[in-house]
Amino acid sequence: MNTTTYKRFSPLKCLAIAALSSSILACGGGSSSSSSTGEMPSTEAQGRLAVMMTDATADGYSEVWVTFTSATLIGGTSASGEAVGDVEVFSGTKTINLLSLANTSEIFLHGNRIASGTFSKLRLQVSDIQLIQKDAEGMVIESVSPNVVANGKLDLLAQSGINVQENQTTFLSLDFDAEKSIHTSNSGSINFRPVVFVEAVSTTVVNTKPIQVTGTLQSEVDAQGNPVICEGNDNTLSAAICFSIHVDSQTQIFDSSGESATDAELISGTELTLFGSLASTTHIEGETDSFIALSTDFIQVGHHDSTFTAYGTVQSGIDLGVLTGLQLSVDVSSGLSATGDVSLAIAAEATVYAQDHQQSDVSALNEGDEIQIFGIVTSDQALVITAVFIENQDTTALEGSINTIDDQSSTFDLATAEGDVCVTTSSSTLIQQSSSIDGSLVLADALFADLSVDQTVELESEQQVDGCFQATSIVIWE
Repeated sequence: MNTTTYKRFSPLKCLAIAALSSSILACGGGSSSSSSTGEMPSTEAQGRLAVMMTDATADGYSEVWVTFTSATLIGGTSASGEAVGDVEVFSGTKTINLLSLANTSEIFLHGNRIASGTFSKLRLQVSDIQLIQKDAEGMVIESVSPNVVANGKLDLLAQSGINVQENQTTFLSLDFDAEKSIHTSNSGSINFRPVVFVEAVSTTVVNTKPIQVTGTLQSEVDAQGNPVICEGNDNTLSAAICFSIHVDSQTQIFDSSGESATDAELISGTELTLFGSLASTTHIEGETDSFIALSTDFIQVGHHDSTFTAYGTVQSGIDLGVLTGLQLSVDVSSGLSATGDVSLAIAAEATVYAQDHQQSDVSALNEGDEIQIFGIVTSDQALVITAVFIENQDTTALEGSINTIDDQSSTFDLATAEGDVCVTTSSSTLIQQSSSIDGSLVLADALFADLSVDQTVELESEQQVDGCFQATSIVIWE
């Protein structure tokens, strides 16, 4: 790695980094934000909270924009048993297109130091929802502002609580399901009742979606000499989340022409888009201060206005990148758009993420695969695919009421509009209880024992050979 132009961050500069949010700056997705938080001038045991957001794939709308105005940890208790109280970790405005997160995760916040302890819930305040439907040409044909349940006050509870450890960063993943969150009443009004699964994330967790970051490479490096990328396009460190990026021989790097490149392209001031995973826990004191360390799979050099994303199906001629049913949309300034069958070049060393989110190559693509593509618009207006996400859908959504339950086999019979079906569960099945309490919409982790006859549930499942459905997630509706 060429680091001759880099200088190290000073501790004071690291502590000046405020908590904001990641931006996925590809077409049809992304986010915008402004925020303020206060660093705690305290000698008490402290840690940090980082929140990642992702979403399931959805049909019906092209974009689902959600605006958050605050995030607060509720009901904290220290390791010694003393009350910590409530801690606000974000206050401002953050708007995210949930549907842009079908195949990646975004860092929603990386907060300042807060009192460490175990908290009962994370409260999010949602101020606005916009549901957008576009036609094949990318024109908006419908915009809906649904009613937000509980005035947008959303309480997220985890079974074991939310543990902010001393001198460490706790990572939470909020997995939204936009499709299950949208409900149409008998009168025709549209309501947004969020479905969100909460999970603590560590560097040992596999099969998680890659984290996408777009930002500018800094002239500084971290304490171990790794390059640093900060979000935003102004090449400043204030009010930004910064990432220490770990590059190795497995990292695929592409230049602004879509050609395979080396780390010599990683020059201070260059804008990059990258995909990666958590490399290590960030500590408050010491070498990584306010950085989130990423093990980087993929780096695309080039301004975000020069990148594009689209969805389609592999028809044939994978070497030629022939896609069918592709709707292509890039930055308006480029004036490029296309629909129908489109032939695009796929870089020979393009990064391909399989359905289990593991990194692969173009040999993993097969005819009929449903995919999301990411690439670069070159200086001569050519489109080159440099990354592909395989997103074949093999799950079935079911909704109905529970008829009978077998506790011994962890199965139940579900009465649906199409008839009765049997449902099996496993230790990996996510179960959530959704209820309204004291003016808040409360989403709490639940167990199989919390299921009961006549409950209304909605679930994602995979059909088994014996005709039963294996539930991957279950939402118990109040």
